Amino acid sequence: MAACKAMEMAEGDAPFSDEIRKFFTVFTNTETVRDFHLILDAFRKTRAPDIDAATLFGRLGEVAETTHPLRLFRKLPTNTLYHLSKIFGLTGGGYPLRRMSLGGLLLIEEALFRLQSSDASAALLCASGDMLSAENYGAFRKMGLLADAEQGKGGVYPVNGTASLVLETAETLATTGHAPIAEVNFALTRFSTDMFTGVEDWSYLHQSLKEVSGVTAPPPIVVMYDNGADQLREAELAALAHAMPDAETRSYKRWIGYSAGASVLGDVVAALHDSSIETGRTVIFHGTGAGAGCGLVAMRKMNCLAGQKQVAA
Repeated sequence: MAACKAMEMAEGDAPFSDEIRKFFTVFTNTETVRDFHLILDAFRKTRAPDIDAATLFGRLGEVAETTHPLRLFRKLPTNTLYHLSKIFGLTGGGYPLRRMSLGGLLLIEEALFRLQSSDASAALLCASGDMLSAENYGAFRKMGLLADAEQGKGGVYPVNGTASLVLETAETLATTGHAPIAEVNFALTRFSTDMFTGVEDWSYLHQSLKEVSGVTAPPPIVVMYDNGADQLREAELAALAHAMPDAETRSYKRWIGYSAGASVLGDVVAALHDSSIETGRTVIFHGTGAGAGCGLVAMRKMNCLAGQKQVAA
């Protein structure tokens, strides 16, 4: 649904031609689906309700024979990618990416590389994440990171969310006549196995941005990752105080919640709807993922979606 709305907003009254769709790439993020225990339980109930664990694991070969192949196909990370390509007739390639909560930002980096290399004419990005799943919710609860409104405890507000974005090259825009709402100028990720991104990692990204494009007046607006974890917020603020002390900040996850994989794309959509961010301003987005690293995207806002009925997330 988010991808459909994003494509609808991007096309407006000028649908993409078949020629453009041939070089239109699709990128998705994906989370590992661990539901094998459900398959095992179904097998046990139907085939051997009194079986013990040792015998059950000794009969795993039979489980594969009793599981329909299509059920397994639906768990492949390429499943969403395949269906999005079919729905919109996009045959320019692309692939699913898996980098935890950094996935949404990584989609932008990969798509921008393809577009700048003239390997694609446009790209559809679709990121989703479910912090309400038993696995994700349970992990954050055990780490003590969840917010508790009743006790006044701050922290992570988990949600299930999806966000989509459509990118076009300047040549494609000239052909379609579409009016861009933002211009992406920079994207970079940095791999790290750390649970929380530290000041040094953020500083590396800030320095890389300055070397490539600089930071011009007026001061940029930085959309912090700030998912509610105090340690992560403190590191972000410390790095900003050194690199861009005059920057304004936004923390959208306090309002829209934290969806993990869709987080950065959700922040982009929120910023495009944020009427307090004037057109022409540079907006910098922070992204990070536990054990995956961190990243940064810089864009120039060219239009504001506030008040419009269409929402692409």
